[in-house]
Amino acid sequence: MPKVTLEFTLPEEKEELNIAQHGHNYYVALSEFAEFLRNKEKYGEPSTTWEQVKHDFWQIMNEYEVSIL
Repeated sequence: MPKVTLEFTLPEEKEELNIAQHGHNYYVALSEFAEFLRNKEKYGEPSTTWEQVKHDFWQIMNEYEVSIL
């Protein structure tokens, strides 16, 4: 069975290592946010503000312990 090895030079590539280690969390958080947006569009209130969307986005990101900043 084929194997893949990722190598990082630390400490210079620490952020890249973190992204590689937590890639699944990023995927799940973005999938959940996409579902959230779909539900807002389909069932949500037309008065939803960008502030509310931004708040929910960061709530999901924090729930999965991922950061893009």
